[in-house]
Amino acid sequence: MGLVYAFLLLPMVIVVLAAFNAGNYFTFPPQGFSLKWFDNFFQRREFMQALRLSSELALWTALASTVIGTAAAIALVRGRFRGRDLLNAFVTSPLLLPQILTGVALLQFFTISTLNFGSFSELAFSFALSPSIVATSLAFSLLMGFVGGFLPAVHAARLNIIQALRAV
Repeated sequence: MGLVYAFLLLPMVIVVLAAFNAGNYFTFPPQGFSLKWFDNFFQRREFMQALRLSSELALWTALASTVIGTAAAIALVRGRFRGRDLLNAFVTSPLLLPQILTGVALLQFFTISTLNFGSFSELAFSFALSPSIVATSLAFSLLMGFVGGFLPAVHAARLNIIQALRAV
């Protein structure tokens, strides 16, 4: 099993080590230690704009998926209503599909839909919506256990959330 992990992690270790290369192009082993590639990254306006946009999209994706996943988890654990199983299947289905299939389906959806990306806000919305679909499924799956197991135990012990987290 250790060889499998080494096989999977070794390319990432090589790339990280190569980032500190003092040479003008990629060589391994590195020709020396330097931070010039990081300096180059932070000095370029295009990279910083991309980093800022990616960070904003990640923040909005995390916020939206946490709120929607929490609401769906609470509804499914606490509520008894028609369509409960359908909601559960709908929310968890992105985890069952291969990511490439989800990506191609979203590409086709945004290509066929009325969004013509005439404005930057429409493009940003599509970039935030796509990862939110998978992130909501992940948040929902994690929060189902929290809402279904941890919160009832907290209420049974007559603690508030802060007291329970301190006790753990």
